[in-house]
Amino acid sequence: MNKKFIYASGFGDLEFDIIKQMAQDKGYPTPIQIFEEHLDNIVENLKTISVNKGTTARVRIILFENMDSKTVISFINDFKSLNLPPAIFAMVTEHSRQWTFRQLASHLIKEHKEMAQKKKNA
Repeated sequence: MNKKFIYASGFGDLEFDIIKQMAQDKGYPTPIQIFEEHLDNIVENLKTISVNKGTTARVRIILFENMDSKTVISFINDFKSLNLPPAIFAMVTEHSRQWTFRQLASHLIKEHKEMAQKKKNA
């Protein structure tokens, strides 16, 4: 069975600590914080990065790997109850697993902007 992972990028230390505590309290996998220096790592290799403090990226992103949709939805709802700034949520796919985190983030941001524009025009 594949191990489950949650990656979080763009959060300040206090925000990340709140997310990490919520994950621990609710029984989710412990999130791995992605810093600026990790953005060029291939997503497949993120699970092996060092979690030393660094400079966070600007956009808040939470990625889920090997997690079922029910658990992901539950995590998102629990996240929203924390009243933290909004984040982009996404699942790691077989395709995106081979991208760098920077490439995936760029793609997610573009998709997010397109969806927001469609919603605005509806």
